[in-house]
Amino acid sequence: MGHLGHLKTEYQSLISRLDAGLVGLPEPEDEEAKLGRRRILEILCTRYTLSNERLTVATGVISKRIDEIELYRVKDTRLEIPLHLRLFGRAHIVLLTSDKSHCELRLRAISDAEMLRNQIRGLVEKRRDAKGVRELDV
Repeated sequence: MGHLGHLKTEYQSLISRLDAGLVGLPEPEDEEAKLGRRRILEILCTRYTLSNERLTVATGVISKRIDEIELYRVKDTRLEIPLHLRLFGRAHIVLLTSDKSHCELRLRAISDAEMLRNQIRGLVEKRRDAKGVRELDV
């Protein structure tokens, strides 16, 4: 087996272990449980960084993807609090934006989500004022 074949085997092994043994649990039997584990893994491997100018979202277990959105492009925010997250004091923050690549950006399973949402709204207003940006819906 060549070097690339060895890397592919290691990659597949790692994905299988992450998928099957998240937090050391036995592999789930049904597809819904597998999907649930995959979502948990995605949430655990996502990092949000908020600055005065932009929000950066870094995702990925092995391969990384980094997206940024300029705060002045945020048009509105929404808080989603499904029961399964409310039990753990978490919620989703949804940012509705004018950015073509991220019309709707969802920050998943955030603790103190209402406080963070208000912080984002304040930073958006400051950034819009600094750039002289006004919203115009046509």
